[in-house]
Amino acid sequence: MRRKRSTILILALNALLIAAFIASVAGYSHYANLLESQAAAKRWQGESGVRFAQISCFRPVGAELSLNDIAQFRSAVESALVDASLDVEGDIRMYVDTYSSRSKLTVYGNKGSIEATAYEIGGQYFTFHPLKLVSGSYIAGDDLARDRVVLTRELAWAVFGAVDVAGMTVTIDNVPYVVAGVVDSESDAASLAAGAGGPSIYLHSDRKNTPSDAVINCYEIILADPISGFAKNTVTQSMKAGGEIVENSARYSLGSITGIIWHFGSRSMNVFGILYPYWENAARYTEDMMALMLVFAAVSAVVPLVFAGIVAVQAVRRLKVQGKRVANRIRERY
Repeated sequence: MRRKRSTILILALNALLIAAFIASVAGYSHYANLLESQAAAKRWQGESGVRFAQISCFRPVGAELSLNDIAQFRSAVESALVDASLDVEGDIRMYVDTYSSRSKLTVYGNKGSIEATAYEIGGQYFTFHPLKLVSGSYIAGDDLARDRVVLTRELAWAVFGAVDVAGMTVTIDNVPYVVAGVVDSESDAASLAAGAGGPSIYLHSDRKNTPSDAVINCYEIILADPISGFAKNTVTQSMKAGGEIVENSARYSLGSITGIIWHFGSRSMNVFGILYPYWENAARYTEDMMALMLVFAAVSAVVPLVFAGIVAVQAVRRLKVQGKRVANRIRERY
């Protein structure tokens, strides 16, 4: 009777641990696919057959990039692509980029005013950060008009009392700007924890800055990566020294997440003087959660694996005993 109860308890424990393992693996997968901002290279690659990598560069306070720095960097990247015999003039674009900085601005509309988070952007920002359009359209670096802006839903409601406001005008520092569109901010747990949401506005970074002004603290690029490491090495060698360079498209690999586990304490330290944008903080949040899920999965798998090993050994022993008995019976008959 006791043996039967022990067996039932052992089986129940193993069933519980297997369920925990499955839940941990599901959680790992959930966080790996949570943020669209970390999957830009995959979206850009599509079915082109060309491999791409997504790289982010974060600049320390006091060492921001200027528009001239961006122009020089792009020239160096294009030279590296030519040296690698990649067709920069072909139908498939070998790289696309964006850059941004964050500040606070007071935005005025016909229903009132509010202080909003301002993202001054360049390049193809919404290729990397495909916020859901509520109305209107995005803005991009190749727009001829530099007075077009994008508002979040919260900001549109605050200054207009509506969201279908494309073509209407907001005022910032006594300068009018035309609303191109309205977007929803990310609403996932990681982005919200990192500070996404709230009244925000997206403006062209060169709306008033000269090319030599140093205002850019985040630069992102999707770059052809024909050989693993090519894209990151190209960016590292071509980018003005300073700051931190992250390969977004490799951050969720098993090796990267395992590395976080081994360096979990120092992982939380920021020794570069960098103020990460919310999407990078959200990505670091998901990395930490994935590392935690990996630990849970490993721990919950230990007992079932040991139990399965014991059962397997016992089964092999039984088979050997039965085999000997069969062999003895055969010998006795013949």
